[in-house]
Parts: sequence; structure tokens; C-alpha cells
Amino acid sequence: MASQSHTDDVASLDRTDTKAVIKSQLVANTGRHILDSGSAYGRHWEENQENPPWERPEMRVEDGYVVMNVYHFMERMLGRDDTAVALEDALYAFADEPAQKRESWLPIMKRFAQDMSMGTATVEGLMDMGLSAEDSEAVVYIQSNMDGEPSSMNTYNNECGSLSQILQMVSLGGLYADYWMVQVHGGCDVRGGYTAPRVYYAYDIPITSEFAFAADNHDWQEAESCLWGDDTLIYQPRVDHEDLLDTVRDRVGDTLDGEPIQSWVDFVIEDALKRQGRYDGAVYRLTEEYLDTVSVY
Repeated sequence: MASQSHTDDVASLDRTDTKAVIKSQLVANTGRHILDSGSAYGRHWEENQENPPWERPEMRVEDGYVVMNVYHFMERMLGRDDTAVALEDALYAFADEPAQKRESWLPIMKRFAQDMSMGTATVEGLMDMGLSAEDSEAVVYIQSNMDGEPSSMNTYNNECGSLSQILQMVSLGGLYADYWMVQVHGGCDVRGGYTAPRVYYAYDIPITSEFAFAADNHDWQEAESCLWGDDTLIYQPRVDHEDLLDTVRDRVGDTLDGEPIQSWVDFVIEDALKRQGRYDGAVYRLTEEYLDTVSVY
């Protein structure tokens, strides 16, 4: 059902304040369901209310991969302006029509985008739905400049560039559309628990791309897709001197390239600690010649 008011969660906020709108989506209560395993594994919206993602590092290092914080991704890729607000109001007015009253948000977003691509919106019709003349004109202008068929995507299906939470999106135009309707997955199971949509303009196609990995002090770099099964990389969910020392010693013994392992580990740990504001954990590269920290971007 798509009858939830889209202004309730940001009623006291500037609706063109990108950060405020993103934050409101990330903590929005998407409910609980008897078939949702959130009671066992936790729900994103509950975790975000207690531990806000905008206070967490940009990237999290897991056991064998790197995850990007969804807040930082959204802030980097998406923005809010008066036209986004006008399009959002038009979307919610469309959702309140009898034909959509009992639909879920994804088919509503797809139908709204498809109708826009067919040029069905008029200034008079939008004003009858409650939009101001100025906002109605802005929506019709975007409609007249839509290029290509609407695109829909769910980042769960993207093989590259893992995000800490799933985004579900429909473009108002083709893949390079200026404006996108975006839902955040706030539940536990990917099948449900999505927020109501917000409309953002996109600085670029708002999909994740593969990370690039580069040794900080040596000449080496690769794309994420080349790293599966690369046992030269060490992923450390927290920067820990003793754990890294034990791992490296197990692999190469007490020396590396004629130098004590201790001195190599001391150097890269110091390097990793300098970046703790951005990374939660660290990635290292160990070869027969060197141990180095790795930058991920």
C-alpha cells in the first residue's frame, strides 16, 4: 500500500536539504512482518536509528571484500532541488489516485515514469491534483525533456561495488536521466521493507561500480573484478597489529625481503591508522617483496 504521507518524516526540514532527506530515509521505520527474519538478524532502520550511518566510516572492510556506506554513496551521487520536490509531489499525487491506491511503490514508480515518458502530464491536470502552477510547469518541463525509456534497478542485483544497504530506483527517463525515484531497503530480507520513495537529481548514474585497489607505496593496482581468489590481499575488519603480524608470519616466516616482519607490520599499521576516519578496517597486499596498505576507491 502506498498511502503513507511523504512529508511526515521531514515536515520540519528543508525539503531541498539533501543530507536531511537522505538521513530521514535511512532511519524511516519500514515496519515488521511475521515472515521477516529481522527479529533474528536485525533490521537496517532499527540499526540506523541507534548507530547512524552518517557517523560511520565511508567504507567497511569485511572478510574478503569491501562495502561502501550507503549514506556516503547517496550523498555523493544524489541531490535535491525544487524540481525534485515538485516531481516528488506529483509522484505522491499520482499514487493517491484510485487506480494506484492498493499498489505497492515499485509498480507505482514504474507506471508514473512510463506515463511521464508518454507525455500524459499537463499543467492543468497537475494543478487539479494539488500542485502549484510553478511546480506543475517544472514537472511538465522535465517530462518534455525525458530521453529514453525509464530504467529500474535494484542494487542487490549489481555484481560490483557492494553497498551497506540496498537501493531500489526508477529513472524519469533513460539510464542517464537527470531525476530518479529512490527507495532505501530498511528491512532485513531483501524482498520487503523498502522506504517510501524520494526523488533526487543524479550527478551521475546512481549505481555502484567496481572498486579500484592500489598499493599505497608500490606500483600495483587492479579493479575489483580482477581480485577474486587473489591471495596476496589481506582483509582486516579492524586495524589490529597482532592479528596482522600473526597472519603475515604464518605466510612468509619472520622476514620479508631481508627485513624483519615486525618492521613491515609496524609501518603498514601506522599507515592504516591514519585513514581510520574513512575506513573501518584495512586492506593490505603481501607479496614476496613487500607488505603494503591498499587504497580502495
